[in-house]
Amino acid sequence: MRARRNVMDFLFITGTELDALRELPLNQRVVYLMGIRPYMDRKTFIVGIIRKISYQGLRETLYVAPIAGVKTGSPSHQQMKRAVKSLARAGLIEIRSSTKNLIVKCLLADPRTPEQLQNAANSTPAPVTTPIYRKPVAPIATADQARWAEPQHDSNKNHDELYQKFELFWQNYPLPAYKANAWEEFKKINPDDVLFEQIMQGLREQLKQPQQSKSNNSPTLLWPSPEDWLAKGCWQQ
Repeated sequence: MRARRNVMDFLFITGTELDALRELPLNQRVVYLMGIRPYMDRKTFIVGIIRKISYQGLRETLYVAPIAGVKTGSPSHQQMKRAVKSLARAGLIEIRSSTKNLIVKCLLADPRTPEQLQNAANSTPAPVTTPIYRKPVAPIATADQARWAEPQHDSNKNHDELYQKFELFWQNYPLPAYKANAWEEFKKINPDDVLFEQIMQGLREQLKQPQQSKSNNSPTLLWPSPEDWLAKGCWQQ
């Protein structure tokens, strides 16, 4: 009799996961879809504690049987380490390994089935639409006004200060994906110190909500991409 595999009978991949995987090479996709994601604990999103994984196991997952005229076999141990780090940089996982065991957390996964997601959408009231903050567009300077424009080094300083604010936001946002897109949206908002504090305060308040929902045995709140969160002014909600 064939041994029963210790994986879920059905594996549901979210659109957010697929979008992130499209930016990665084939090896990384296979490592995530076949070596990591099927063994995720649906309560904690953790892989590597209840069901152990290892770099050697990932090498075996990518093993290709001999084919005439084709170079086959398994990737090296170092290639597997680079693949896992690449998945972490893409925001798909967070590496939580100890000194002996490979442990990761799937950041973009959703353990609910499509039917559960549809039922949740049907039972959830429509969200209140909040105005999107857009920084006012400055009028075009005349030739005389241009003579008094700020020097270029001041512009560089402002850019550096804006990026420092963005990095602080990025380090605290719970879904680290599509950083370049989030940075472009952050530049459009271009928050001053007051608005930036409002953004961070709103984020801090929302970060408390998943812990509260977990205590009530309800699903962990889903986070939009950081770009959408910024574009929709979600800190005001």
